Amino acid sequence: MIAIHYKTRAIARFGRRAFIMLWVCLATGIAAQDAPEAPEAAVRGLPTERHLAAALSDASSRQDTLLTMLAVARLLDYGYGADGNRLEALATRFREERAWLDLLASRYAYLPMRGSLMDPSSWHLQLHLDSRGLSPGHNESPTGPDTLSLLQQLFDSSDERLAAAVLPEILPRVELLSTGFWSEFRFTAGSNPSFGALANSLASDWFDPWMAAEPPAPSGGQAGESTIDEALELTAAIVEGTGQPGPPDEWRLKRLRFLLLTALPELGAGEAADAEHLLLLGGAVDGLNE
Repeated sequence: MIAIHYKTRAIARFGRRAFIMLWVCLATGIAAQDAPEAPEAAVRGLPTERHLAAALSDASSRQDTLLTMLAVARLLDYGYGADGNRLEALATRFREERAWLDLLASRYAYLPMRGSLMDPSSWHLQLHLDSRGLSPGHNESPTGPDTLSLLQQLFDSSDERLAAAVLPEILPRVELLSTGFWSEFRFTAGSNPSFGALANSLASDWFDPWMAAEPPAPSGGQAGESTIDEALELTAAIVEGTGQPGPPDEWRLKRLRFLLLTALPELGAGEAADAEHLLLLGGAVDGLNE
């Protein structure tokens, strides 16, 4: 699980509601069925979490969907409590921040997802520090700054080069929380009519395309097999195939991502941590193939 230090000033500015609530829920393993559900009639036109997971699992829509989820995470913060008088301003801010993310991504011929959370040298250094009883703060940690600090840098338009450097680091982190963010987004849209109107005004450009993504076919695993067991089998096959001639097994990677992203909100703390590690590992192997 990604460790977060809740620094007062950072929380006040970035995701006081969305980030704290979601990280606390994931850290304590609160199941999806225990969380409030959005009124169905109010969110009927919005994609579901399964649509989002399918879009994140599909190589053709994955990058755009992750960038949109970064903008959604921000909107959950500054748009909470939206009233009818602010809808146009909020929609404009969302579009501007989403365009900023496209600008940052355009600086890369190929946008990597290589966070320090999966960098072996970072963990080797961290283990060495641990053996000496040294505990660096997040800003000095070899595994990188905390996510709230990265978000602040990502949306700082005064330093485009730094923001672009942060983007590959933060994308794997937002993926782990994507279905949780979207559940909160749908709930807020269903419980606040003004936010619901805002969500629907943005849907045709940014959210509706997710519905076109096809979920992967089931793996045909054994009856009663747990999500983590199936994910482990898929991961083992993906890793083994990396050393084989021929193209990578796109179906297994797509199935792995879809399986874990749809299951994450309902997993307990231990299984959720396993699911996150497997998602990161799948992304690392995908990066090697690229």
